[in-house]
Amino acid sequence: MTALLEVRNVSRFFGGVKANLDVSFSVEQGIVLGLIGPNGAGKTTLFNCITGFYPPSRGEIFFEGQRINGFPPDKVCRLGMARTWQKVRPLAKLTVLDNAMVGALLRTGSVKEARELAHRQLQVVGLDAKASVLAGTLPIGERKKLEVARVLATRPRMILLDEVMGGLNARESEELLRIRIHSTKPAI
Repeated sequence: MTALLEVRNVSRFFGGVKANLDVSFSVEQGIVLGLIGPNGAGKTTLFNCITGFYPPSRGEIFFEGQRINGFPPDKVCRLGMARTWQKVRPLAKLTVLDNAMVGALLRTGSVKEARELAHRQLQVVGLDAKASVLAGTLPIGERKKLEVARVLATRPRMILLDEVMGGLNARESEELLRIRIHSTKPAI
């Protein structure tokens, strides 16, 4: 069986700084894997390499058996890998629904279908009652939920969660842990 994600000897350098050095691992379908390290250890940099925001300085990255080195982030997302961000920045002047629709529009050109998919994802994360609220007015816990909804709306096969609970209190963290994600292969 081919791993869903395979990272082979990936390194990322910024001048003389080694952000990642020969990182290798694989993730099978249905597995939850945690990447642990102190601040500055290179976790976000590795996520950026995997999702196409930075090219690895060396090494290879495969997603569903396909080498994705050099693919731009939108192509990586279209293949079915999405990520959240450590620093959540919703489109502040758009509504919560419109923010989730941004993710859904990756999969459909139909605004109606995107709206329906976005509504479903807002229900999953518990923000459906706030669909018409401006995203910039949400507190951090709800912004994190919105980030997850937007990612889910892309219908990913794999999600990389970058400190998704950072800055949250115990109740907000528990709410995020209760979100049930059901994987389906996206229609590309």
